[in-house]
Amino acid sequence: MVKCLNRKKEADPANGQRESISADWIYQQLNLPDTILDSGYSQFRGESEYAQGKGDGCVEPAEVYRYLFGHASEYVGIIKTLTGSLPSFVLDDFDAGTDRDKKIRDKTDRTILALKDILKSRGYLEGTDAYQEMLALGLFYFVYFPTQMQISYRKRLQPKSLEKLAKDAADSSLPDFASYFLKNGGLGVVDMAGDAKKEMTALEAIYAKNADCTERSKILYAVFLQA
Repeated sequence: MVKCLNRKKEADPANGQRESISADWIYQQLNLPDTILDSGYSQFRGESEYAQGKGDGCVEPAEVYRYLFGHASEYVGIIKTLTGSLPSFVLDDFDAGTDRDKKIRDKTDRTILALKDILKSRGYLEGTDAYQEMLALGLFYFVYFPTQMQISYRKRLQPKSLEKLAKDAADSSLPDFASYFLKNGGLGVVDMAGDAKKEMTALEAIYAKNADCTERSKILYAVFLQA
């Protein structure tokens, strides 16, 4: 298979010249069959998304980057070499001595499975645009919805605000989604302060309950990756 990547001489990552590392170096580090990497990259025709270059016999740089960052938790070392830091958009602190992050991932996994079961019960076919769109909406509201502790607080002191949140989720996605979130809670972005003093990772923002636009995007993207 032809590998359509820049063949210029690469800098040695050990020298710290991260800016010179191209997709060709990543390709070599991944060491995966071309048939896996030649999976295309997202393009849009009108409102329809499609995989440009999928299975065309040419592994392009965009496909290499897409695979790498789509499997960020598996290739932490490569990403740290490229960026100088750990991935900020995953729900993993890469520390075997902690379990706080695992609890968040486990909650996210349970929610993903529950939403998929709801979609199946409502006749949505997995892999269709309608299924993907509704799952994405559900995951958005999971990220946004108050945690169980916050729900208890709102029930006592702000019942109207909780009712509005549930109604918004039900109207924009599915009533069953809203019922699930009311019972199990979300990740609580709705209650996070928006005055972060420094850029944080997705996990840092969840821990600190403090997130501006970029942190909120990282949390949502991390959940999408896990799905």
